[in-house]
Amino acid sequence: MVIFTQALKSCNDVFWSVRGGIALNYGIVLAWQIKLVPVPGTVTVSNVKRKIEQNATNLVHKYQTFAPSTNRNLFLRAQISPENLNTDGRKKTVAVYFQALYLGKASGVEKIMQNSFPELGLVNQDCLEISWAKSALWFAGDVGFPKGDSLQQLLNRGLAPEQYIKAKSDYIEEPTSIKGLEQIWLRLMEMEQGATNLVMIPYAGKMSTILEGVIPFPHRAGHLYMLLQEVYWNGNTRVDFQNKRLSWLRSLSNDLSPYVSSNPRRSYINYNDLDLGVGNSSYEEAST
Repeated sequence: MVIFTQALKSCNDVFWSVRGGIALNYGIVLAWQIKLVPVPGTVTVSNVKRKIEQNATNLVHKYQTFAPSTNRNLFLRAQISPENLNTDGRKKTVAVYFQALYLGKASGVEKIMQNSFPELGLVNQDCLEISWAKSALWFAGDVGFPKGDSLQQLLNRGLAPEQYIKAKSDYIEEPTSIKGLEQIWLRLMEMEQGATNLVMIPYAGKMSTILEGVIPFPHRAGHLYMLLQEVYWNGNTRVDFQNKRLSWLRSLSNDLSPYVSSNPRRSYINYNDLDLGVGNSSYEEAST
């Protein structure tokens, strides 16, 4: 085993290879440094839901350029999923959850949204002022954490309800057109409610001030957002059911090709998507 130390910095080629390739490719991290940054005593979270019938498509279209360029104290992601319009699930729509975290009080995020994204219709009743630590608990509700105010829940090492996930990721460099979004919605409505989810995660704030070539992690300035694609199934489902979900996700990924980065198509390495680079006939086809 080789242990890299500060002496590594004297060898530029190796240093940048390790920093760019991360520990996944080079060994085990024995120590690291964490830089603490100040956060305000009060932050604001909000969750605004809009369906196709409530102008969601136009909202997402504007969101694609608003979220990466807005006030750097505002993080706004969009979660997109199919939803039943009737009890038997035969008629569906697409619902979009615009979830915000603002480093400041509600009046600040209200002002930003009213001035720059009034179409969303965010109002004071949509906002919740809490501590930054409790905002982590608020967002954790999406991954199975129970609702509540106690920070002790963040120390709970128990597992969430048994659920399996397959995820893929892409980077978006140009806004997807209205027509393109409508095509994506049609694909989502092929699936049952609760079976799939798309998440638009903007790369804004500090990240957008770092040029793509400055450090090895390339997903900096020039990318509007990362697009996370997920499917879910319970642990007790049949193998053929699981394979059906996986096949659908791979098919969706193929259909997203016109809207995502290319030459090469880029993905987020830490998601460990095992589909990448497998079973292709050349390095160029397999690389991402």
